[in-house]
Amino acid sequence: MAPPLEIAKDAFLKRLPEAERTALDETASTLASTLLGQNRRGAIVAVGGSLRKPWPRKDIDLVLVREDHTGNPHSVDYSREDFHVLRSVAEEAARQNPDIAITETLEPQPDEEFGGLFLRFDGKVTLQHRASSVPFEVIRSADKNLEEFIENRRSLYVILSQE
Repeated sequence: MAPPLEIAKDAFLKRLPEAERTALDETASTLASTLLGQNRRGAIVAVGGSLRKPWPRKDIDLVLVREDHTGNPHSVDYSREDFHVLRSVAEEAARQNPDIAITETLEPQPDEEFGGLFLRFDGKVTLQHRASSVPFEVIRSADKNLEEFIENRRSLYVILSQE
């Protein structure tokens, strides 16, 4: 039985217009296969307003949950390194699939109010699939693996693709 916060992938995709459904599924699959091609394991998980609010939405939020974390994923230096992995996966996915383009990249930003020891912004890569009217905002997860990500969730999520 699925945990109570998990929405079945098919149930979520049925709520989307056909173009977004196809584009999201293709984008998530391309990101996951890119992870595998870089000798990494992980999952692409949808979170945020697109799961609980009516369509249309301004974007669809995706989280890259890696299974190969080493070090302290909450440190600023590690977060920057981990973001570079996210960006590398997104860049390679865009190279592999000409329907996917990177439209924005925002690096993690340390919070100077706390002496730069914590992040104010975790960073994101925004992808646009040619068939979709909305962008996909991809962020990284500080959780060590999908199991920890699920344990720490306090809101709805959908596992779109897993390698």
